[in-house]
Order: sequence, then C-alpha cells, then structure tokens
Amino acid sequence: MNDSADPSNAAGPMIPFRMLMPTLLGFVLAGIPGVTAAESEEGIRATRLASKGNGIQLRLEIWEVPAIELARKLDRGETPGDLANWRTEWLAGKEGVELIRSPALLLEGGSRAMMESITEFIYPTDYEPPQLPNPVPAPGSKEEQNQWMRNRFAFIFPSMFNTRNTGETLDVWADPVLAEKHTWDVTLTTELVRLAGFKSYGPESIFIRMPVFSSCRAGGLTRLKEGEWHLLSTQLSPLKLDDTRTNRQRVTLVRIDPATTDP
Repeated sequence: MNDSADPSNAAGPMIPFRMLMPTLLGFVLAGIPGVTAAESEEGIRATRLASKGNGIQLRLEIWEVPAIELARKLDRGETPGDLANWRTEWLAGKEGVELIRSPALLLEGGSRAMMESITEFIYPTDYEPPQLPNPVPAPGSKEEQNQWMRNRFAFIFPSMFNTRNTGETLDVWADPVLAEKHTWDVTLTTELVRLAGFKSYGPESIFIRMPVFSSCRAGGLTRLKEGEWHLLSTQLSPLKLDDTRTNRQRVTLVRIDPATTDP
C-alpha cells in the first residue's frame, strides 16, 4: 500500500480541542485582574493533570468460531457476563474455535496509542509485452502452439510494482466519561491483512501469478466499562481462494482495565 502526500496536512497535523484547553485557560487566567503569572501557570498544570487521567490497558481478542454456534450464543444474550462465559469456554480448548490474535495496548486517558506489526509485500502489476515475430507462424498442433507461447512469454518482465502491507494494526483513542466512573469512550480501529495465496491469469502457457489478500476490519466509537468484555463486531471469515464460504465467523472482543491500582 503506497503512501501518498495529503494536501490537507500541508499546514501540519490538527490538534484536538481538548489539548488546547490548558493554553486557552492560561490566557483567560492571565487576563483576570489579581491573578499572578505563577497562579496562572499552576492552573494550567492542574488542568493538564486532570485531563490526562489514569493509565489504562486495552485488550482486544479476535476469535474464529462456527457460524451456527455464534448465532445460538447471540440468541441467548451478549451481556458482559455472557461474553466472559464464552471466553472461558473457548480458552478451555473448545473444538472448532481458534484465537486469531490478542494484542494489548497501554495508554493514558485522553490520548492516542497505535501498534503495527507489518510485513511489506511487493508484487508486479504491469508487464512489458513480449516481442512477437512478424509474420506470426501458422498454427500447428495444440502442443506446438503451447510451446510457441511458452517460448515467447518466458522472458516477460514486470514494469510496475505495488506494495501491500500485511499484518495487524490497532489504533485507539480513549477518553474518560466524566459522568460515569470507570467508564471510557473509545474510538478504535483494527485491521488484519494476510496473504491468502496466488491466482494465475491468462492461458495455461502463460504463467502470471497475482497475489490474493484477505482483510478483516472493525472499529468505531464504543463505550467501555472497566473490567468487562464487550462485543465489538462479528463478521464473516475471509473466503477461500476458490471463493467458497467457510461457514465461520470472526468475533472481536474488547476490554479496558486500569493500568495501575490506586493506593
């Protein structure tokens, strides 16, 4: 996946409004009669500490389960207690269930954290056409035709390439909910890209292979309570190379816990 320049970023990255609040507060305090510069700076530091919040740990798990089993579980409920029971059952080694990934991130409240585990896969997208004789020889038997094609296309060379990042990414922004203790509004994006294999194109005598990638994405804004598992998404597992369905679903669970314990 090639990175390209974004004209909208020419003036520099945008700063969230909440990060500007301490500076704005300083201007306001400095303009109030009787408020000294030292008091203004102390107010700024206090505001920054209050907005920073406590450290938290975000955990994410992606499970692959039979679709019919998942449908039955969803019918019975998906409360945090239900999800905890699902995990207990799956962690015990239930047949047909597989843990695909289980990343974790530490971050401060009101901040962003990101992780990547990437392998760049470079592959050709365009080829130089072969040089054909003029005139083209009269066709003979099928075997002679295939041999002629193999000889002509044996030395085709790629002229353009593309890059696709394979692996996993996780991008998180967490803000504390002031009206609800131990509760967070989390903006989350997760993606898993894998090289599924290759497909051949053209006649049998022309061996040109192109990569096939599988991708699973999930994310959005969700409200999480500390110490509880929440269901982020369920989605169809990637199709096989022959486009047949797998009758399996991927279940994404997410959870937030305090990174430190208050004394």
